[in-house]
Amino acid sequence: MACYCLCGVPSIQKIEISWNFFPIEFVLVLGFTEEATRTRLNIKIESGRSESLARVFGERSYILFKMRFTSAIAVLILLLPVTVWILGREGRPQPIAQSLIIHDDFFANVGIEAIEKRLAPNFLLKDIHGNTVRLHDLKGKVVLLNFWATWCPSCRFEMPSMEALHKELSSQGLAVLTVALRESAEDVRSFYDEHSLSFPALLDHDSEASELYETWSLPTSFVINKHGYIVGKVIGYRDWNSDQSKDFFLHLLEDST
Repeated sequence: MACYCLCGVPSIQKIEISWNFFPIEFVLVLGFTEEATRTRLNIKIESGRSESLARVFGERSYILFKMRFTSAIAVLILLLPVTVWILGREGRPQPIAQSLIIHDDFFANVGIEAIEKRLAPNFLLKDIHGNTVRLHDLKGKVVLLNFWATWCPSCRFEMPSMEALHKELSSQGLAVLTVALRESAEDVRSFYDEHSLSFPALLDHDSEASELYETWSLPTSFVINKHGYIVGKVIGYRDWNSDQSKDFFLHLLEDST
C-alpha cells in the first residue's frame, strides 16, 4: 500500500492519489526523477492541465514521503489471529457453572435488588443466649441476614415467613440470621417466644454491624452466597416463604463450585 505525504504545495488545489497494494515493500523516498515520478503519480490541477510532480514543484519546496509497509504488514498479519482470539474471548461469555448464573430478572421476580457482588463484612456479635457468633464461620452456607427491631411493624410481619423458610431449607444449608438493632436480650427473647421463632438472633447494641452494612432503615435484609459474597439486598417487608423466594434460595444452595 503506497502512502504519500505532500508538504509546501500551495499552488495545488486538488490532488488525486492512486493506491497500489502490490508489490508490498518498505521504501522511503526523499527525492525522485521526473521520469520515475510520471510512472507513479499524476496530479490534476483545476485548469485541467496534467503535469508531472517534478514540473509542478519546480519552483516550490517539497517533501515527498512514499511509504510501503512490508515489515509492518507482515507483523500485522502475524498478530491478526491473536487479536481475533482476544476480541473473541472478551466478547464471549466465559464458562461458568450454571448454578452461579443468576440474572437481574431472577432477582426482580422475588423482589430482591441484585447488587454488585462483594465480600460480606465480617462481625462478631452475641446472641440472645450469650454465645458469640462470627459471620465468616457460616461460609459454605447461604445466609439470609436480616436487620430488624422489635418496635418495627414490618419486621413483625415478615418474621413468620422467615421462620417457615428457615424450617424448610435449613437442613439443605440455608442459615437465617437476624441482627436486632439496639435491643436488649430480654426484649428479643420475649419477642421470639411470642412468635415461636427458632433461628438465631444477634444483638447489635452499638450498631457495629448495621454500620458495616450501611443499614439505615428497618427491616433490611442481605443475601450472602456460599462463598461469603453479598449478592442481593432487600429494604422493607418481603414474604420469604413464597414459592419464588424458595426457588431463589434453592438455586443458590445448588451451587456446587
